Amino acid sequence: MVANTQLPREALGNVVHLDDVLSGCSTVQQVIDAAVGPGLVAFEAKGAVIGLAGYRLRVEPVSATPGLERLTAPFAGHSLDTPHPITEAIRTGRPLALHPLPEEILEGRPGAGLGAVRGCAMPILGTRGVIGGLCLFLGPEQQPYESALHAVLTERLAAAIDRTRLLESERRLRVRSEQAAARLSRLQSLTSGLSAALAPVDVADAVMSHALAELGATGGTCFMLADDGTLRPVGSMAGDTESRRAISLKSGDPLGAVLQRGGVVVLPSAPGAPDGGGQPAHRAIVPLVIRGEILGAIELTFDRDREVDVELRSFLSALGTQCAQAVERARLYGQRAKEAHVLQASLMPPALPSIPGLDIAAGYRPFGDGTGIGGDFYDLYALGSGRWGVVVGDVSGRGIEAAATTALARYTTRAAALLGTAPADVLQILNRVMLSEALGERFCTIAHGVLRPSANGVDVTLSLGGHPRPLLLDRRTGSAYEVGTPGTAVGLVPDPVLRETNLTLRSGDVLVFFTDGCVDFHTEGGTTSDESVLLDVLRRYAGESVGELTKRLEEAVLDANGGRNSDDAALLVIRAHPDGSRSSAGSLPFGTWTRKEKEKR
Repeated sequence: MVANTQLPREALGNVVHLDDVLSGCSTVQQVIDAAVGPGLVAFEAKGAVIGLAGYRLRVEPVSATPGLERLTAPFAGHSLDTPHPITEAIRTGRPLALHPLPEEILEGRPGAGLGAVRGCAMPILGTRGVIGGLCLFLGPEQQPYESALHAVLTERLAAAIDRTRLLESERRLRVRSEQAAARLSRLQSLTSGLSAALAPVDVADAVMSHALAELGATGGTCFMLADDGTLRPVGSMAGDTESRRAISLKSGDPLGAVLQRGGVVVLPSAPGAPDGGGQPAHRAIVPLVIRGEILGAIELTFDRDREVDVELRSFLSALGTQCAQAVERARLYGQRAKEAHVLQASLMPPALPSIPGLDIAAGYRPFGDGTGIGGDFYDLYALGSGRWGVVVGDVSGRGIEAAATTALARYTTRAAALLGTAPADVLQILNRVMLSEALGERFCTIAHGVLRPSANGVDVTLSLGGHPRPLLLDRRTGSAYEVGTPGTAVGLVPDPVLRETNLTLRSGDVLVFFTDGCVDFHTEGGTTSDESVLLDVLRRYAGESVGELTKRLEEAVLDANGGRNSDDAALLVIRAHPDGSRSSAGSLPFGTWTRKEKEKR
């Protein structure tokens, strides 16, 4: 290190000037541009060229005084073995006097209009050795302190280069850290999207939404296995799946044969599919394989500058495994949902009967995502002599055991009612049957009634076995209230309390049977029961058809429960006709009632 005290006041001013110039630089390029530009005054030089020793033992980056940029050509980006004063200074670590100036530097034009007649090439010494070289073009007069001044200035220049390199390294690390965090976030989003995928097309949506940005792909298509054994496109980044051909896994399709071998396949892009720069791209096709079976494939297109290297192949392979598992889960979910749907539907009447003098609608929604089996049911059937039986019940528990008990309750009730037994006696019979079956703690709440259309309307005899009381809308007054006498749930005790209630539905009156899934709502404190939600809908929409009224009731239940099907729910809505002659019957679509379904309506 050269002590600044060896320099005269004027030279010390030059050092301060260069420090001021370099202090505002935040990148290496700014430092070297400043050294041969505004900082040139400090060196008392006419011009300068600077080059740094790059990480690949090449001279890069380089810079020259404005107007002398052509002087960088002989060594910019070249190896350190390239003949040039700057590369020699870098190799030897010693200054090199250039007097007179070599003509090859100025391309046969001594001075090149700079007024320079001599020069010097100096190494730039950083904390870890020589980091570059500086070539100065100087005037004819040499000051006695010139060598000491240049040594101090190159020391300052080296410190600025080291400082800005450290800053750039920190910036790169910060960018990489941010990129890693963003990548982790996208991967977590992809994992979350895949875990929530309930169908193969949901897997495709998750991949298109999250994977493309992470991988730097310019396009992508998801293929899923179809019933005919081909892989058919189900999702595309551009939304165009019609133009994508299917991939056959049978003989005759080379791509299908390659996919069956397993592993990521890298191919030239399909004809007519250039990258964003108009150049042919290349594509990677990732098979989705579970236990040796191909369930689908992901095709990703990359531009020609994106190399599908070992690291990317490894990531694509892991992505394929994760997506294959998600597709398998979705397939199993679909199969389970279908089985649950078929079993649950078998516990309901396939269609509601048409009864003179009555409009009837019913609805059922399973709990959760529709893959479970609940214990709610309803039934409506002819008893003969113009009489009709109506049943709405709720078996405790869920699953196959609940379904078996539901079938027992439904068919036992119907068989007993067909013998002409009164509603309360029907429930007594059901109670004895359930106790005799040793169902453990399983029981059933049930509402059973007999309907008799008459000249005055519809006469109803009703008995409740621990079930929520039905709601009656009086069309004349517009009031809605609960009806029936509460009783004991069946299947619990040998002698349940079961009573009957008689009432008459007049013209326009509405009677609503429901299960507790329509009135039990989850709150922070637990579960609360509130019939007011249904009562309010009845009062507000009394004039709508029974089908629309049933939909309104289901919407209200869903909204009150925060948009979730936390329990299965059944509804049966009956309205007496004004003239007692017309009739209609129907049920809402069987399935899970969700807010998405609601918004589509």
